[in-house]
Amino acid sequence: MGFIVLKIDLAKAYDRLQWDFIKAVLNEVGIKGKLNSLIMSCISSVQFKVILNDETSNMFWPKSGIRQEYGQVPWCSLIHGRVTKDTYKEILEKAQSKLATWKSSTLSFARRCTLIKDVSSTIPIYAMQSSKLPIEICSKLDKLKWDFLWGHINENKKMHLVNWETVCLLKCKEGLGIKKTKMMNQVMLAKARWKLYHNENGLWGHLLKHKYLKGDDSVNHDDWVPDIGKLLSYATFPLSATQNSEIVSNYMAHDDWDIQMLSSVLPWHIIHRIVSIHAGRSQSGSDRAIWGLSKNGDFSVKSVYMSLFKNDEMPNWKWNFLWNLRIPPRGQNFLWILLHG
Repeated sequence: MGFIVLKIDLAKAYDRLQWDFIKAVLNEVGIKGKLNSLIMSCISSVQFKVILNDETSNMFWPKSGIRQEYGQVPWCSLIHGRVTKDTYKEILEKAQSKLATWKSSTLSFARRCTLIKDVSSTIPIYAMQSSKLPIEICSKLDKLKWDFLWGHINENKKMHLVNWETVCLLKCKEGLGIKKTKMMNQVMLAKARWKLYHNENGLWGHLLKHKYLKGDDSVNHDDWVPDIGKLLSYATFPLSATQNSEIVSNYMAHDDWDIQMLSSVLPWHIIHRIVSIHAGRSQSGSDRAIWGLSKNGDFSVKSVYMSLFKNDEMPNWKWNFLWNLRIPPRGQNFLWILLHG
């Protein structure tokens, strides 16, 4: 009886990197000669054999493929190729070892909460700065923290006295301040984006700016008018190529706004918002991006994370009073549970 087995391996173009392309890019950025050869020898050192009809073929070298998994060293945790849940398996394993179930029976509720916050801010943080974690990984990390908080030991599950959504709220808004993995990932990616704007000398910054950004002061493509967004969506008619590439200074005359030029492309309610901005230009240097969520204009992870919560949920005086009590954390957490009924 005859039979046949087919193994179909479908690959996408972005799952691999051609070595010839890598070598050409290195030459283009000035890495040539012996250094180029040294790097390529590290990439292309793998050899393969194929078993066909019970016979082993001669050794051959592949021509593409490079992958660097999540590493022990923070600054080497770059990932190339297709990302799967196995890519971040090491993060889960480290978190599980830190939040081992036997520890939950030896630590108080307050200390379990502290350990969870420590694990959240250390183990996955480097991977979060460079890539978006799969939803499944985020869910597993959150479940691990959730179970550890309430003292689960293997199959011996305990009652959850407060739901997870409430636990993850800010401490001034009913919660314990434990951060959700997915939200923290968004915050760290926002931090990377902020660095892109301010990293003037970095090669990665130049490449991404050239590919994705229209410039530092584009009238139509930059979000430079508060609470308005990009002006391109408010244009009264389709813009020409010249108008589409204009910068803010083109709409000024003698250190003031050129009303006539603004009115030729924008409606009056938008013009009123623009002219309310002081148009005086400093001769000391170029414009600087200001972070609008902090008083000093500097980026902070805390301000981004707080902005992800609804603004209509105002802090409650009883929670501020609770966390300002001069009692041990164990007492504060006990009162927190009581206040939630």
